Amino acid sequence: MNEANNSHLAGARQEIDKIDMSIWSLLEKRFALSKEVSRIKNNFQLPVLDEKREQELLAKIGNLNCDADVSLAITQIYKLIFELSRKYQCE
Repeated sequence: MNEANNSHLAGARQEIDKIDMSIWSLLEKRFALSKEVSRIKNNFQLPVLDEKREQELLAKIGNLNCDADVSLAITQIYKLIFELSRKYQCE
């Protein structure tokens, strides 16, 4: 790999690192709010799983105007986030 390509690769990786920091911060906030939702649900004796809400969010993702492969990847990520959020709410 020549120096110019190496520089482009390093620059792209730096941008990915910046995005990752934002994602990590937002996920931390999301899980904190998930814990708050858990407390509220518990107060009202509601179940942790809200299939309707999850399906609504997945439908929004399906309506995103992006590449089909990217949409599929985002859907898979959100399904994992939902699963982990439910586990987190049960702790």
